[in-house]
Amino acid sequence: PELQGQIYWTSYLERDYVEGYASDKLPVQNYLNPEFNRRLARLLGEAAAINLIVGRTSAATGQVLFDDGDEVIVRDADGLPARLVVSDHTGTFNNYRSPLAEWAAAYATPVRKRAKWMPNASEFAEIYLISFESRFRQIRNEYFRRLRAFDTLFRHRRRDEAGSFAYRWECVLKRLAQTEPGELVRGIRNWL
Repeated sequence: PELQGQIYWTSYLERDYVEGYASDKLPVQNYLNPEFNRRLARLLGEAAAINLIVGRTSAATGQVLFDDGDEVIVRDADGLPARLVVSDHTGTFNNYRSPLAEWAAAYATPVRKRAKWMPNASEFAEIYLISFESRFRQIRNEYFRRLRAFDTLFRHRRRDEAGSFAYRWECVLKRLAQTEPGELVRGIRNWL
């Protein structure tokens, strides 16, 4: 009764249904098709780079949130992976302080967990890593090209080192600038 009439702000998300399979729930028989694996590797590698940059982790456990049901694989008319849609962004910017290299093992997991079903597992791994590095470099180069735009994007927001969004954004950009893509990929490769 003492809370009656109070306003409670809650997060709410409504999105269109995304037709496809969650990346972690693809039927195992799909992995028998080398072309399926090539396309999936590219999509996962590109998405993994973005996921790592924005520090998408569980607030409760600190574990990386990737390839865990939020990434939906949309197929083309032939049933091959055409695009990847991230259907939930929960955990984005949770990790904004740790060096990106600390998460190498987690980003090797999408390759390791599928390898046993693939006739072209080593090719899948290479495409994943090449796609990861390419997308990471593309984002990093875009940041360097437009430093002022990125650095001032949230300057109108309160900056608090206790974890305000403006501060997290600043940390994520600094971490992106300091991370050498080739070293990061070598770290992931070491866990394969």
